[in-house]
Amino acid sequence: MFLRKQLQKTFLVGFIVWTLLLSAIPVKAQDIVAVSSITGGSSVFVFRKPRAAKQNSFVARKSSKAKRTSSQRKATVRKVVSNSRTVARSNRTRRDIDKVTPQAFAQIEIKRKSPEEASKIFAGLAEYYLDQEDDDKAVLAYEEAVKLDDANKDAKLGLSEVYTRMGDEALEADEFEKAKRYYDEAIKLDDKNSSAYAGRGQYFDQSDNDDEAKAEYLKALSIDPEMTQVKAPLGILYFQEGEIAKADEYMTAALKGGEDNAETQYFLGLIRYKQGNRDVEAETALRKSIAIDDTNEDAHYYLGAVLNRLGRPVDAITEFEKSTKIDVQYVPAWFDLGVGYYNQERYDDSINAFKQSVKFNSNRTDELKKLFEEAYANLADAYRQKGDLDQAINSYRIATAKITDDSDLYTNYGFVLGQKNKWNPAIENFDKAAKLQPDAISYANLGWAYFQRALYDGEFNQPKSRIDASLREAKAALVKSVSFDGNFVAALLNLGVVLNDLGEHQEAEKALEKANSLSKDWLPAMSEVGISYLKQGRYDQAVKQFKKVLDKDKDNVWALYYLSEAQFRNGKTDDARKTQKQVRQLNSKLADRLETLFRSART
Repeated sequence: MFLRKQLQKTFLVGFIVWTLLLSAIPVKAQDIVAVSSITGGSSVFVFRKPRAAKQNSFVARKSSKAKRTSSQRKATVRKVVSNSRTVARSNRTRRDIDKVTPQAFAQIEIKRKSPEEASKIFAGLAEYYLDQEDDDKAVLAYEEAVKLDDANKDAKLGLSEVYTRMGDEALEADEFEKAKRYYDEAIKLDDKNSSAYAGRGQYFDQSDNDDEAKAEYLKALSIDPEMTQVKAPLGILYFQEGEIAKADEYMTAALKGGEDNAETQYFLGLIRYKQGNRDVEAETALRKSIAIDDTNEDAHYYLGAVLNRLGRPVDAITEFEKSTKIDVQYVPAWFDLGVGYYNQERYDDSINAFKQSVKFNSNRTDELKKLFEEAYANLADAYRQKGDLDQAINSYRIATAKITDDSDLYTNYGFVLGQKNKWNPAIENFDKAAKLQPDAISYANLGWAYFQRALYDGEFNQPKSRIDASLREAKAALVKSVSFDGNFVAALLNLGVVLNDLGEHQEAEKALEKANSLSKDWLPAMSEVGISYLKQGRYDQAVKQFKKVLDKDKDNVWALYYLSEAQFRNGKTDDARKTQKQVRQLNSKLADRLETLFRSART
C-alpha cells in the first residue's frame, strides 16, 4: 500500500462518491458509485437499483377489504327495501284473500263463525290494513288468522310479508338483531319470500358476514329475478372476495338496471382499477362517486392510485392528501403520500408522511404490520436522499430489526454506515445481504466494504496485520463475485485495486485490464491500470495510461499527479515539472507533495 500510505496523513478521513454513467458498463446493476480514496484511486460500490429508485406504493398490493361508509350502506339498504316492497306487492297475487274493511268487520259476529271462517275474515281485514300500509294493525289481524287456522296458507303468506316489512323498518333503524328475527319468522311462513331473503342478506351484509349475505342475495334472485337491487351488493361482495369477473357481472347489471349511487360508482371504480387496463373508466367512476359523496377517504385513495397509473403523479398526490384530510389517521394514504413525495424528490414532505404512517399504525392486521415495517425502510431511504445520515441510520436500524429478508435494505444500510466510516457494522450488513442474495453484486459490495475498512485503518496507523487481514477478506469476497460473473467490471476493478495493495501486481493487472477492456473509457478502471503499472515500475506504460485518462478528463488532478510521478521516476524530470505546474493550478497540496517526492529523490 505504499502509494496510498504516503498520502494518508495529508487528507481528511472519509470518501467521496459520485454516480457513473452506465452506457459503457455491461453490468446488471443500475447504479454504480465510484468511491474516491484519499489517494485518488477508485473503488466502486454497486446499488442493485438506482439510489434514487422510485418507491412502490402500497395501494397496488392492498388486499384488505375496501371501505364501505355508513351513509353509503344506508343508501343501499333503502334501495333494497324499496325494491323488496315493490316485488312483495306484485307477489300478492299468490294470495287469494277477500279484503274486509274495518266497517264490514264490525258487522260480523266472529264468535258464530268456525275457526276456518274466522281465520279468512281476519286475513281479509289484515289484507285491508296492509293495503293501507298500517303494519301494526295488519300484523295483529294476520297473527289472529294464523292462530285460528294454522292451515290458512294465504294468511301465512300475508303475515310473512308483514313480518318482512317490519324487519325492513328495524333494519333502517339500525336494529339489526330485531330485523333478523322478523326475517327469520317471515321465511318460516313462506320459504319463497324473496324480499325476506333480500332483507336477511342486508342483515348479514351490515355485520360483514359476507358468505351468508351472498347466499341470501343469490337465493332472493333465484326466487325472483325482479329483485334487482341485490345485484349491486352482490357485486360488492364478489369484489371483496377478489372475484373481479363476477363483481363486474353483477355491478354492470345493477347499473343497467338504474342502480347509480356513491357506493355503486365507488365499487365500479375499484373493479375497473383491479382489471388493470380500464383506468380511464375507473377514474370516471370514482369521480362520480366523489361528486355524490365526498366523505369517503378510500374513494380519494383509490383515485390517487388510478391517477398514478395514468402517469399523473402530482394529481395522485392531491387525492392522497384529501384522504388524510378526511381521516388524519388513514395509514395507507399517509404511506402512499410518502411514496409520492419521495418519487417527486420532495424528501422533507416524504419524511413527514412516513412518520405519520408510522405514528397512526396500530398493526391490527398483518398487512398493516408489513406497512409499518416498510414505512421505516422508506423513511430511512428518504433521510439518505436528504443527506441526513444519522437519522437514516436510526431508521435503517429499526427497519432491519423487523425486515429480515430484504437484501437491498441491508445493502443500503451498509452503504450509509460506510459513509459515516462505521465499517464493522457496515460489513455485517453487507454480509447479511450476501447471504440473502448470493450473487456477483452482493459479494462485490462485501469486498468493497472490507477494502474501505483497510483504507480507514491505514489512515489511523492500525497494525499492518489488521489491514492485511481486511484486504484478504476483500480479495476472497471479490474472487467469489467474479466466480458468479466473470465479466462483472465492478468486481474486476475492486479486485484489481485490492490485489495491488496486497502486492499481487500481475494478478491485479489482469483483473484491471479485463475491466478496462469490458468498459472502454471508464475512468476508474483506466486510472487503476495506470496505478498498477506505476507500482510495478513500468513507467512508460504508466505515462501512456495516465495520458489516456487525461484525454477523457483533462482536469483530473489525480491523473496529473500520478503522471508527474511516473514521468519523474522514468527520468523525464522536465516533463514531470511541467505536469506539476498543472497539478498546482488544481491542488497546491498535491503539488507540494510532488515537490517533496522530487527533493527526496535528489538526496
